Amino acid sequence: MRLGRTLIYVALILIVALALYYVLVVNETGTGEDAVRGPTRSVVALSVPVKTGQQITVDKLVIKSISEDEFSEMMFTDPVQLVGLYSRGAYQIGQVISTTMVVADPTLLLGEMHSDHSAIIPAGMVAFPIPINRFSGVAYGITRGDKINLIATMAFVDLDKNFQTETPNYTGAVIAPGANAIITQNSEHVMDNVDELGVIPSYSSTQVFSETGFQNLVAQTASGEFVSPQGYVDFDSSLGQPLYVLPSEANQRPRIVSQTVLSNRIILNVGDFPLIDENGNVVEIYPVVYDEEGVAIEAPRYPDLVTLIVTPQEAVTLNFLIYSGAQLTLALRSPTDGEVIETNSVSLNYFMNSYSIQVPDKLNYGMDPSIDELAPPELPNGLH
Repeated sequence: MRLGRTLIYVALILIVALALYYVLVVNETGTGEDAVRGPTRSVVALSVPVKTGQQITVDKLVIKSISEDEFSEMMFTDPVQLVGLYSRGAYQIGQVISTTMVVADPTLLLGEMHSDHSAIIPAGMVAFPIPINRFSGVAYGITRGDKINLIATMAFVDLDKNFQTETPNYTGAVIAPGANAIITQNSEHVMDNVDELGVIPSYSSTQVFSETGFQNLVAQTASGEFVSPQGYVDFDSSLGQPLYVLPSEANQRPRIVSQTVLSNRIILNVGDFPLIDENGNVVEIYPVVYDEEGVAIEAPRYPDLVTLIVTPQEAVTLNFLIYSGAQLTLALRSPTDGEVIETNSVSLNYFMNSYSIQVPDKLNYGMDPSIDELAPPELPNGLH
């Protein structure tokens, strides 16, 4: 009996000790979530999502409790401190606001907002796009970070310096005023004394021109269909006399030249950059194509632009070349090759001399059928 009472007393003592521990320790710190988190702090958070540059108003704010160890002195505890400020970025509902997330003047955001790709452009350089196709884009074997040389090919013709038109010029007949003046069939001022050749006798020409208001006329040009291209005089030794030679073709044959205009430049992007909306989401800019059954077709999208990192002066040069009609071609380089290599302009004269190409002699025989233009051989698969 005495042992049983002893065990009962020990059990009662343990129960009382556990009760005291609960009252003094557990009940003091709280239970459930509060017991895990410990002391809390009240901070200001967003009750709705906000966009970059959007003004903060009281209806967009709410008081939120966070644990003491999550609290920072940069957080706001009073909504009044935030009203009238502007969001520095796009934030979601429930986001706790700190001093680095807002600005007092929204124009300051212009110096902070930028795309991800602009951040990797070195200082003093700019990004400039140029058009490409499968040939000029190295068969699409290029990607961001590749090094390239850029070759420009241009065609030149001779111009008349005054007219700024392509030569040869057209020539026209110029007849001195007076008895030899030419009269058109304008019945308003045709005189009765004009002979059958349309020529006014010298004694009446002054009268006609004064009546028509051409007192200052010094010459009259006959043009229209009676024009001829300007040629040059060539002496024919066989005939022993000069001949006036005219061009056999209506236009000049342009003189083509190619040269490297940029060396060792880095590609920033191939094709279009992703279009990002104000919430940071990618916007689809290509139309979706569907087949006959209404299923979306993932058609290949070949790039037609490549963006290069160049100097500001090189950007102006590229802009001029593009608008002048020059053809631009990329040449891919090794990523470990940083040497700037000087090249020579390649024209027909350079090509013939550098590669020792001899112009074929004129012979009294030739191949049949005659070859008027070069054509690649036809291959079995139909490709050239």
